[in-house]
Amino acid sequence: MDINKLSTELNDILDSSQIQDYCANGLQLACRGEIDKLAVGVTASMEMIEKAIEIRANALFVHHGLFWGSNIKIDRWLYERVEMLVKNNVGVIAYHLPLDIHEDFGTAKCLADFFNITITGKYGFMRGKWLGVTGQTDLTFSQIIEKLHENSIEAEKVFNYGKDPIEKIALMPGDGASFIDEAALTGATTIITGEYNGPAQYICKELGINFIALGHEVSESFFIDPVCKFIKEKFGIESIGLKFKYLA
Repeated sequence: MDINKLSTELNDILDSSQIQDYCANGLQLACRGEIDKLAVGVTASMEMIEKAIEIRANALFVHHGLFWGSNIKIDRWLYERVEMLVKNNVGVIAYHLPLDIHEDFGTAKCLADFFNITITGKYGFMRGKWLGVTGQTDLTFSQIIEKLHENSIEAEKVFNYGKDPIEKIALMPGDGASFIDEAALTGATTIITGEYNGPAQYICKELGINFIALGHEVSESFFIDPVCKFIKEKFGIESIGLKFKYLA
């Protein structure tokens, strides 16, 4: 299967044409020949590109692609990424919001699965879609931190101001700090997200909310293994998950 056919199939599966986004979803950079090995990761960084070339992948499947916004300017850092990809005949397929919200292997769904949380609701409405999920859990706050440590994940920021045991939890990979109040309105007493911002600590303290920021990229990395499994089963394409020690 070539990259045009693969991206067309994935567009349908992720329903990307029906989702308003601020980046190009689907095929971002073509390549020649058949796709027999796919590198799956969060960001099309130079680190990921070099690793994909090392394992002889034909293309990247990523959440954060090369091109954002309507005005595309290829600066030096982007030029170097594109040049490396083109020289080595490696294509790029990227999905942002379509991958955040997918019912089976979306970033929020996969984060919930990691903690064995059954999704019971949604929150965080943006661009016509719900980005976050809520669910019930018997986990305590310390058990959540322990599970992260068992998987070599160190949270960037932790605020322990809420109920314990947790009972109801809100999950929004990426920039969930902007939706703390909305999460609290669902009855959630703990929020797990990627980023935190200046007001987050004060809001959590005043609302009595536990807050865990994993780092933007780490919080969105839980889709990697499920997507690899899906692509292998659906298309018979070897899919290798690439995970790095993210800085944020």
